[in-house]
Amino acid sequence: MADNPDIQWALKILTPDPDYEPSYYEKYGPIVGIPLSFVGGACFRNRFLGKPAFSGIQVHIISALLSFVATYKVTEFMKNRNAERDQMLRHYVMLHPEDFPEPERKKWGEVFEKWYPHR
Repeated sequence: MADNPDIQWALKILTPDPDYEPSYYEKYGPIVGIPLSFVGGACFRNRFLGKPAFSGIQVHIISALLSFVATYKVTEFMKNRNAERDQMLRHYVMLHPEDFPEPERKKWGEVFEKWYPHR
């Protein structure tokens, strides 16, 4: 991190919380839910065409595998893209500390305007 104490507040905002624990839905939701929805779509297609739901099981397996791999690759891409974006933002803050003055702290009473009821 930068040694400049004037921008520590900005770098602290861009630093992830070390105690943050993502929920199970955040971890496994897309990687499980999307393949299951593709298998459900294959079952729906079969029922729509008047076949038993699990006929042509190879279609179910292939759609589950392909959607799992695609979901995994997309989530990895998004993680890498977000990490690069955060890295660029931190670097910009370190190079241009004059653009990031520390904001003045205000109380809620100073933020809200006076309210007059109209009856």
